[in-house]
Amino acid sequence: IDIQGVAGSELRTEFPRIRDDRVGNRVRYGYSALQGEGSCEFNFVGFAKWDFEAGGLAQTIHFPEGVVGGEPIFVPSTAAQQGDGDDNGYIAMFLWDSKSRESTFTLYDARTMSPEPVVEMHVPRRVPMGFHGLWVTEDEFGKRVARGSEVA
Repeated sequence: IDIQGVAGSELRTEFPRIRDDRVGNRVRYGYSALQGEGSCEFNFVGFAKWDFEAGGLAQTIHFPEGVVGGEPIFVPSTAAQQGDGDDNGYIAMFLWDSKSRESTFTLYDARTMSPEPVVEMHVPRRVPMGFHGLWVTEDEFGKRVARGSEVA
């Protein structure tokens, strides 16, 4: 067996995700939370974008000192067309700032991976670390409610 390292294999990551609307299909990009140094289980100091075609790390975003994040959830752009790249949208996540003791809901541009969020909204209560997420459109939500199914 010939095992080879890939770019980014030295990183400690968790919560690997792809676009939920492409699960079971071939995708080019995936995302995961970056684990910081130390023993704290929820010490996610940024997130990574992985390029499965190139076979390794594409880019990373690191949060400011004292800020930790949760699970990176892909949110497709409303302008996305069928066949658009797997990065046409946003990475959504909750952040916790240990200095200000505030939670925010943040969107990053998944294509450009700019370290500056597209939007960061204050959350009036602390969101627990490890809180999992799922993005559903308003139409998908309505269908689930109409069926009487449980919405996660």
